[in-house]
Amino acid sequence: MKKEFEYYLKGDTFHFKYAKCEPSVKGREFHDYNEFVLFLDGNARFISKNGQKELIPGDLVLIPREQFHRFIVENPKNYTRCILGFSSTPDTSEIINEVMKNVQITEMSKTIKNLFENLMEIIKSDLSESEKTLYVKSSIPQILLNLKLAPQTETAKSLSLSPCVSAALSIIDQKFSEKLTVKSLSDLV
Repeated sequence: MKKEFEYYLKGDTFHFKYAKCEPSVKGREFHDYNEFVLFLDGNARFISKNGQKELIPGDLVLIPREQFHRFIVENPKNYTRCILGFSSTPDTSEIINEVMKNVQITEMSKTIKNLFENLMEIIKSDLSESEKTLYVKSSIPQILLNLKLAPQTETAKSLSLSPCVSAALSIIDQKFSEKLTVKSLSDLV
């Protein structure tokens, strides 16, 4: 299957993608930017060291920079999502550090849902690339601030993993460049 995004916009500190296709990355992901992934449709599961969860339409996955994670997709042609990757700027670094502490899946508030809907409308519009860039850049702090204001029940949907598996994943993340065996990992856990 061809790996194309239906809509894509890249700026100096962000990228925005709207896609209905297979993931561009297979297996574990690790990147030097923060990411919001809004799951819209399909059959997908999200896995991180914090756990795993079957995604439902409307789930917003918050992925801080330098965190291993993975999306497992059953039917790639139906896998629909919006991806907003962004780097820290002097204006956003403090709020990013507050909101993007851990990988988590949130239930979006009405305000955040509207922000993403507006983003998609702007990206699909006939505005110039510089106008779209301005809009996306201005949306990032709005989303972050609204996530900060959201009640804990909305932003603390936990991912399920046993403490043993969670400990093993933490060790793997810390020692990913070393040769680990099942035995050495079980000894460390």
